[in-house]
Amino acid sequence: MVHWPEPVVKDNINLDITAEKLSIINQGDSLEEGTYLIPYRATDSAGNSHTMLSECNVTIQVQVVKCATGPTDRLNDTRFLRYNCSDSTYSDGVQCSLFCDLNLDLVGARILTCERDGTSGVGIWKWNFGEEPYCNVVQCPPLAPPANGAMSYDSINARPLYVMLCQSPYDSPVVGSHFTGRLSCQDSGTWYPLDAFPDCIISLWSDMVLPAELIYEGNCEDEKTKQTIREQVLKYLGTIKDDIDNSICPGKDCRVDNLVVVCGSRRKKHIIAKRQASLDSSRCC
Repeated sequence: MVHWPEPVVKDNINLDITAEKLSIINQGDSLEEGTYLIPYRATDSAGNSHTMLSECNVTIQVQVVKCATGPTDRLNDTRFLRYNCSDSTYSDGVQCSLFCDLNLDLVGARILTCERDGTSGVGIWKWNFGEEPYCNVVQCPPLAPPANGAMSYDSINARPLYVMLCQSPYDSPVVGSHFTGRLSCQDSGTWYPLDAFPDCIISLWSDMVLPAELIYEGNCEDEKTKQTIREQVLKYLGTIKDDIDNSICPGKDCRVDNLVVVCGSRRKKHIIAKRQASLDSSRCC
């Protein structure tokens, strides 16, 4: 809204002369950015006026206070931080609500507002209350790759998910019904469903623990094999969309190049066979 001081008229005879505004612009109007001339004319009680002496203009310069940068540009940690703003002009009074990708928890203020700085007069972003906002990235203890296998994870992770692979003919031992080759980092900072990957073994059992995509051929240290592993992991991740959306490789950023492959050590073959039940005749009957 615009406001300006009204012109003061002085006359050596008629002391009650006032200036008449000749513009449709009024005090308190909301104007767009720009320069405006408000003409005035003073006339005495006899109807006399003079173009040079009794007319004047009030010049109004309207400048819209704007924030020159994006809402989060000056924050210290903007990883996974996103925002929705009430107006894309980033002018004075515009508010932006904050949220985090990948279901991460938002710490600190949830609203940023563009406000006029009292010292410089330019627009700056201020948060409503609390500490500077940031997304709380979950951290779990480091993992080691399985022996006779490898592990893969994405290089842009926020809610880490690691995938285990075994070199053919190795496979994972049975370590519980909830483990199918991947470990996810929980909000508590612990891995689920195990706290570490089991080593790959050769089992005489017919059932495979790992899905076929997580069994690879060749030497893990070979770059061509690593590329094949990345492609197989990406294919595997396509079958667990919920985990992709909530933890690893978010959206369109999920690419082979994002995946890191870490090879495990090579150990002697470890074979697990079914135990044969025996009957001790000396204890029978």
